[in-house]
Amino acid sequence: MAYKLDYGDYPRFRATWRLASTKAYVDPDSVVFLAACHNGFSVSYTYGVDPELVRDSTGQYHVDMGVGQEGKWYFRFEGYTAAGDPYGAVERVFEVRNSYFH
Repeated sequence: MAYKLDYGDYPRFRATWRLASTKAYVDPDSVVFLAACHNGFSVSYTYGVDPELVRDSTGQYHVDMGVGQEGKWYFRFEGYTAAGDPYGAVERVFEVRNSYFH
């Protein structure tokens, strides 16, 4: 189920990586954030390249992103090993409500 945001909100999107065996936080070798809107707008940030993707502490990352387009949005964090193999992902959907004023 999609959660609701208002036009112009600036939410913080978060992702964490933990070992299944010990629940200890762990960093993937690379982390990518992807977001897309129903109208074709999309963005991609890579940790260590783009300042928008922030590492808060071991295994914990976030992106702050303004949403100025109404409708359905998708976002995804992907982690990878040094060999390029997937190392976990988080994907969600959210709705941005139309504003009477925009």
